[in-house]
Amino acid sequence: MSSSIVKPTNRGTNVGNLPLKQQVFIQELLANDSFNGTEAAKAAGYNTPSQTAYKLLKQKKIQRAIGKALQIRMDRCQLKADDVLGLLRDILFFNPLEWFIPGPEGWTITDPKSLPAEIGRLIDGIEVRHRVFPDGTEENYFKVTLISKSTALTLAMRHCGIDGIDKQEVVHKMGWDGIFQACEEDLVEKRIREVENTNQEQ
Repeated sequence: MSSSIVKPTNRGTNVGNLPLKQQVFIQELLANDSFNGTEAAKAAGYNTPSQTAYKLLKQKKIQRAIGKALQIRMDRCQLKADDVLGLLRDILFFNPLEWFIPGPEGWTITDPKSLPAEIGRLIDGIEVRHRVFPDGTEENYFKVTLISKSTALTLAMRHCGIDGIDKQEVVHKMGWDGIFQACEEDLVEKRIREVENTNQEQ
């Protein structure tokens, strides 16, 4: 289906207002990687899928319904700048000692289900491990890999426009709060100049 026929729009028709078969057609169309109308019509149960798809996609109400469905899907998937910055802040200020047990193999936890969602988002990987204690009792535990603070700092600085300066130096000069204040108050250029001027004075 050509993108010139249907475009995302907030002013479209609600899919739920259409006949059931047409609803299924649109759902199948959106789920199809190639946006293949014939395959969507076939999945919806039409007897002549190719001809039906062509006719349906010519209808203004179908186009408007697809457009609104596309817009809804885009809105759900969109990451706003505040969302990105909030996640980076959580990673950088997160203290794993409050939730995980440090050890020779890294960070572990016995019950990952006990973690709140905002902490679970900071886990990059998890492995199930098993151990046997001297008294013969056994226990499953979980080794977790957390999202890298170093990577998060790099992304935060890039997001804030602070680039080309050693990140450890920026943290030392500005502190975490200073970095995020620069992002939130649009003081990035001023902060960078402050760091550079301090370096020149030294």
